[in-house]
Amino acid sequence: MKLHCSLPGRLLILAALLVACIAAGAQAPVPDQGFRAKSALELRLEKVIDDVYRRCFRSYYFGGRRLALRIPFGQSGERPGSPGFRQRIFLNGKGEPEAVWEQAEGLFRTEAFADYLNRLRVGGLRVVSFDLERKSAAVYRDSGLFRAVAEGPYPGTRTRIHLLKTDGSVGVPEIYDYLYCVGSLGMDCSGFVTCVQRAVARACGADLDLRPAESLGLWFYDPGAGYTEQVDDRIVNLRPGDIVLFRGRTLTFRHSAVIQSVDPAGGVIRYLQCTDWAPREERGVHESFIYFDPDRPQSRLSDDACVWTQELSPAFPGEPGLRYWRNDGDRYRSYQAAGGSVVVRIRALKHCIEADEPGFFRNPSASNADSGS
Repeated sequence: MKLHCSLPGRLLILAALLVACIAAGAQAPVPDQGFRAKSALELRLEKVIDDVYRRCFRSYYFGGRRLALRIPFGQSGERPGSPGFRQRIFLNGKGEPEAVWEQAEGLFRTEAFADYLNRLRVGGLRVVSFDLERKSAAVYRDSGLFRAVAEGPYPGTRTRIHLLKTDGSVGVPEIYDYLYCVGSLGMDCSGFVTCVQRAVARACGADLDLRPAESLGLWFYDPGAGYTEQVDDRIVNLRPGDIVLFRGRTLTFRHSAVIQSVDPAGGVIRYLQCTDWAPREERGVHESFIYFDPDRPQSRLSDDACVWTQELSPAFPGEPGLRYWRNDGDRYRSYQAAGGSVVVRIRALKHCIEADEPGFFRNPSASNADSGS
C-alpha cells in the first residue's frame, strides 16, 4: 500500500521524526560535504577532453548507408602468431585521430576493401575469416567450419579470427574488423590518454614534451617512473584529465583511461578509454560511466557503492572470455594485495594547471586534508 501525502504533511512528518530523534539522544544525519563549485577552468578542460573524444569518431557512407565509426583499439604485438611475426599497428597505436582517419580513408578506396564489402552483402550462412599475419580477409561457406565456430570449441587463433555471418548486412562491427585485422589501424589505451593529455596541456598554454610519441606507453604513467603522482581516489579529489590505471594479472598496470568529468549533483563520473574488451558495438574509443551517491563524495572508486557500468567482453565473439571480470569495477578492484588500480596525474601538467588556477586541486572543506594535491 502506498501512502500519498501533501508537501505540508510530509514536512510535518519529517519534523516529527527529527524531534523524536533528538529526544532519543540521536543526531540527525548530515550529508558528507566536500565538493567545490566547478571553476571556469574545470569546465574548459572538460570541453577540451570531450573534443578529443569526438575527434575519434567520423561518419562514412558504405553502399548508401551512413555509419558512425569510432577509431579501433590497436596495440602492437598484442596478438602473438608464428615465430618472427609481430603485428605492427599504424604509428604504433599512438597516432593522432586525424592521422588514423586519413589512413582509414585510403584503405576504404582499395579494391580489396570493396571486394570485402561485396562478399559480406551476399546472404546465407558464412564464416568471415581474418588472417592478421597476411593482412587478409576471406569468406567461407564451409558448413563444417560454420558449425565449429557456432558450437565450439572455437577453431581460431590469436591471429586467425573466425566470425559467423548469417545475413547481408554491413554495419559498424564489420568495418571495425577490417580496419583492425587487415589495416592494422587503431589506438592503444595509452595512445588515446596521451592524445588527451597533450590537448589539456595546450589548453593551459604548455607543451608536454612527450616525444617520441611512438615509444610512449603505460610505463610513463606508472608513478614509479616519476612522471606522475598518485591521487587519493576519493571522488571529491578527482579532476578532469586524471588518469585511471588498471592493474592486470601480471600485477603491473595493463590499461589506462582518462576522467572527463565529475558531476557532483547527478552522481556521475564520465571517463573515456580505448579498448576492445567491450561489447562489439563499443570496441575502440568509447565513453564509460561510474555512478555514486552525491551525498558521499568521500567514497573511493574501489568502494562497492561506486557502480561501474562498463561491461567487458572478448574482442571477437568466440574468443576466450574474461574469467574474473564482468565490468570495469571488477577490474579496478582486483589485485589489492599488489597495490590495486590507482588514479594518477602528470606532475608537469599539474604544475601548469596550478599556475593558471592555484586552488584547482584543493577541496573547500578543511576535513578533506588528503586532497591528492
